[in-house]
Amino acid sequence: VEAVVPDTAVKVGSHAFYNCTSMTTATIGISADAIGDYTFYNCEKLDTIVIGISVKSIGDYAFYNCALERLSVPQTVTTIGKYAFASNETMTRATLRKNLLIIGEGAFQDCSTMATVSIPTSVTEIGKAAFENCASITNITVPVGVTVINDLVFSGCEKLATVKINGDVTSIGISAFYNCAFSDITLPATVAVIDAAAFMKCKNLTKIVIPDATKKIGNGAFLDCTVLATVSMPDDVTTVGDGVFFNNNDITVEVRYLTGVIPAGLLEKQGVCHVVLDENITTIGDRAFALCYTLSDITYGEETVVAGEYLFSPQVISIGAEAFDADVLLTNLIVPD
Repeated sequence: VEAVVPDTAVKVGSHAFYNCTSMTTATIGISADAIGDYTFYNCEKLDTIVIGISVKSIGDYAFYNCALERLSVPQTVTTIGKYAFASNETMTRATLRKNLLIIGEGAFQDCSTMATVSIPTSVTEIGKAAFENCASITNITVPVGVTVINDLVFSGCEKLATVKINGDVTSIGISAFYNCAFSDITLPATVAVIDAAAFMKCKNLTKIVIPDATKKIGNGAFLDCTVLATVSMPDDVTTVGDGVFFNNNDITVEVRYLTGVIPAGLLEKQGVCHVVLDENITTIGDRAFALCYTLSDITYGEETVVAGEYLFSPQVISIGAEAFDADVLLTNLIVPD
C-alpha cells in the first residue's frame, strides 16, 4: 500500500495516516511545509518515506514504530519532534542535513540497528533520550552550538566508542552516557555538572579528567566503570554524590590544586584505592576521606608510599575532624610538623 501526498498539499495533518498498518511506502509532495504529530504513527510496515523539499518541521511521534530502513531529511527541516522516529528498529542510517536546529526528546530512541547518523553542525538542542538505546552507533560528534547534554541522550549506546564534544557544554545529564563503549572522553572545560549515573557502566572507560569548572558530580556517576583506573579532579568540587567511584579498577584519584582547600566530605564513602594530592594543597576538610574502606594510601606530588601510609605535604596546615574516620587500611599517618 502506498500513500502519496500531492504537490498541491501545503501540510500533512496530525494523525492523517495513523495506524495504517499495511502501508509500505509514502511520498510527501513538494509543497507541504510540515508533517504533523502522529501522522504515520504505528505504520508498522512503512519502510520507505520520501520527504518533500519544503518540509520545515516533523511532528511529535510522526513516524513512531514504523519500519523505515534509511532516512533522508531535507535541508529545509529545522525541527524533528519528540519521538518522531523512535522504535524504527530496522533503521540502519539517518541522514540529517544542515539547517536542522532541534532534535526532539526521544527522536531516535530504540532505533537499535541504526549504525550511522551525523548530527549537523547547525544543531543547538538534542532532547532527552534522543538516541537512547541506539545500540549500533559507533561514533558521535556533538556540535558546537549544543550547551547541554541532556538526560539519557546516548544511554544504552553500547557500541558508542568515539565521542567528540565541540561546544561549551555546561552539564552532562542523568545517565547521558550510560553503558557506552568509549575508553576515554574529553569533557569541555565549561562542564559544571556531571549528573547522576552520567557514565555509569561505561565498562571500557579507563581514565577521566574532571574539568576545573565542575562543582557537582551526581550519585553513581562512574559506578561500575570496571576498568576506570585514573581520575583527575579539582580540589573545589562542592558536591560528590553517593557511589560516584565504586566497582572501579584499583582506582587512583588525583586531586588538582585550584583553591588549596579540599572541601568537607570530598571523597567520603567512595570506593577509592589511592589518592594523590597536589603538593600545594593546604587544607583537608572534615570527613574528606572518611568511610573509604578501600583507601590504601594517600600521597602528594611525586612522593611514593607503601600500602597503609597516608602522607601529606609540608604545605598542609589543617586537617579537619574525622578526616579518615573508619579508614580501616590506614596504618601510618605521616603529617607535617
